[in-house]
Amino acid sequence: MLIEAKSVGDPRVVVDRMRYGIGQLSDYAVRYREEIGEAERVLAFGSIPAAESSWIATILQETKIAFVALDGPTDRVLPLNERARALSLFESA
Repeated sequence: MLIEAKSVGDPRVVVDRMRYGIGQLSDYAVRYREEIGEAERVLAFGSIPAAESSWIATILQETKIAFVALDGPTDRVLPLNERARALSLFESA
């Protein structure tokens, strides 16, 4: 897995964090292809985005990026799109 983690202290920055994360994951996937091969790309947020930003999961799914986020109340990382749910981390969950 190639994981890019983004903090989201302010809900107004989630779209910027998503865009920046997509760019970084794409950059790393190309520049480090020899080292990482076809690693699954994962964007991890430090908190779950607000409901009005739920479309982010769809954007990431369509760009073949798994999307996970930390659920603060439970301290668990949760899958937020189908690619994330298919990760080995969540298969038995």
